[in-house]
Amino acid sequence: MLRYAQQRAQGCDIRGAGSRLASSLPPFSGSHHAQRTPLDRLTAGATPSGAPAGVPANAAQQAAASTAPAVPSAVTAATTAAAATPAVAAPAPAVAVDWSTSEIAAARASSNQPTATTTTPQQQVRRSQQSATTSVRPSTAAKVRSQLPVYLGAAAVAAALVIGAYRTFLTTAAHNAATAVSEGINQKRLQREAAARLNEMSSLLTNNATANLSAKNLGDEGTAYVVEALAFNTTCLAADFSNNGMGKVGMVQLAEVLNTCALQRLKLHANAIGDEGAVILAQKLSVSRLLSLDLGSNGIGDEGGAALAEALKLNTTLQKLDLSGNAIDVAGAKALAEALAANETLTSLVLSDNYLGLEGAKALGEALVQNKSLTELSIKGNELGDEG
Repeated sequence: MLRYAQQRAQGCDIRGAGSRLASSLPPFSGSHHAQRTPLDRLTAGATPSGAPAGVPANAAQQAAASTAPAVPSAVTAATTAAAATPAVAAPAPAVAVDWSTSEIAAARASSNQPTATTTTPQQQVRRSQQSATTSVRPSTAAKVRSQLPVYLGAAAVAAALVIGAYRTFLTTAAHNAATAVSEGINQKRLQREAAARLNEMSSLLTNNATANLSAKNLGDEGTAYVVEALAFNTTCLAADFSNNGMGKVGMVQLAEVLNTCALQRLKLHANAIGDEGAVILAQKLSVSRLLSLDLGSNGIGDEGGAALAEALKLNTTLQKLDLSGNAIDVAGAKALAEALAANETLTSLVLSDNYLGLEGAKALGEALVQNKSLTELSIKGNELGDEG
């Protein structure tokens, strides 16, 4: 009995010292270890049966002593002596402790609570960013709401611009369409008027002995249309097509009908026949019935003059030829001089305002010695000089 009391007193003192040591140490924490649950604390530092959790061992002993039955004086003395004995350095043997059912249930309930975990620096930064984003979102929404009228105004202006551009496009398209229709109508009207005018000119050639069609702006196409009225025409004897812009094409059409009609006098002054037109006309002139031909101011050069000279050698009807205001040079003048020596019907030759020169004048003078029909020769404006 006495020995049991000593061991009990010694165990209580050891536990009290352990509790004081544990309370004096700082709490343990770490990133790799979870904190101890209440159940672990209860099982690690056992207290006497019936003592509530967290009560010091000495206080529990005093409460147990006050409730325990009285021990004989000898046991009390032994216990006092044992308490006065210094604590043994070796670890005390584990003391079996009886826990009540309610204490165990409370410890288990507390162990089910989630344990606090440590937070790493990365997690703290992430949480701070999330909180900052959460705090910014309301301010951004407020800013958008405050700028909503500006956005709506800009959208209205853009819509107005688009509508204006669309209306302008429609107006322009409608104007262009109306212009195209109007131009088409005008073109058709002009075509009808031109056709009427051409028919009127053709009627002049068909029904009159003399037809003055000068300065009618016929061109090649108009001339080609009108001269068809000369084909197999036995009425018209004189036609004037001066100043109509006739070129090679118009001359081709005129040359085709020249030998099928009764035309005697033809004026083609101030057109654009050129050398090509003169060559085409010369091919028909050799057998034509023309008595007078005016080709003045048509840009005829030496090539055209030479072609006409060859036609004069064969022609037996032409009496008057006007080549004034062209570009006939010395070569063309010599070719015409040779034609004059052979021709016996030509009575008038006009070569004013060309480029005959002294050599051309000498050739013409020699030809006049042999020609017996020519009565008029005009060579002014050729810079002949005194010798010429």
